[in-house]
Amino acid sequence: MLDKILGQLASPLGVAVGVGLLALAALACGWRGRAAGLMVFSVAWLWGWSMPITSDALLNQVSAQYGPRRVDTFPAADAIVLLGGSFDPAAEVWIYPELNDAADRVWHAARLYHAGKAPLIIVSAGSTWAAPGVQSPAPATRLLLTALGVPESAIILEANSRSTRENATHTATVAAANGIEEVLLVTSAWHMRRAAAAFRRVGFDVTPAPADYARLRATTRIPSFLPLATALQRSSRVWREYLGLLVYRLRGWA
Repeated sequence: MLDKILGQLASPLGVAVGVGLLALAALACGWRGRAAGLMVFSVAWLWGWSMPITSDALLNQVSAQYGPRRVDTFPAADAIVLLGGSFDPAAEVWIYPELNDAADRVWHAARLYHAGKAPLIIVSAGSTWAAPGVQSPAPATRLLLTALGVPESAIILEANSRSTRENATHTATVAAANGIEEVLLVTSAWHMRRAAAAFRRVGFDVTPAPADYARLRATTRIPSFLPLATALQRSSRVWREYLGLLVYRLRGWA
């Protein structure tokens, strides 16, 4: 929980709010010049991260190492490891799992399985939002995989991990019990660098199998310079990945 709070405070929006509060404090102390400078910085900072041209460039950069590949070009492996993140908590009135924009991961894992690239799919997906009557991510992912034709006997659930680090360590325990060493790792392209490093760190032979390419081309039209909430969300996602990779390396997790 503390890591999530710190991550939010260190996000582009968190930084902008923090600087804005400093500007208000400076104004209360009578430092009008400093207050104005801080407020200008806060607005400019937030605007820059909220431009589609910024978010598109960042997503392209972070995904560049892992270009799209046809399923038939992947090698065979002992198992496919599918990381969570494809579902949001469903509303109480809705009885089925709620897919989000990362659900391509599930489709891609099913494609790899049907192409005969591995006999098993390990679903590594814990949750901090599971509640009574609301299906948690791991069984929700299994439900979708079976709907896509993957037999339930070919799916192993790891439902305790709540971070990329835990995805790797908990999956390593499952893998050791099943003699699994070589894996096709399925997650979003923008998340793959940190995920693959974390899995290799615990001893896996990893072949990245990315999905969910958020953006593959950018535009320089005028609307791309105007702020959008969705662009800020995408930029923040990349910001967290860079920050997360730095923390993982400092802690010896990647």
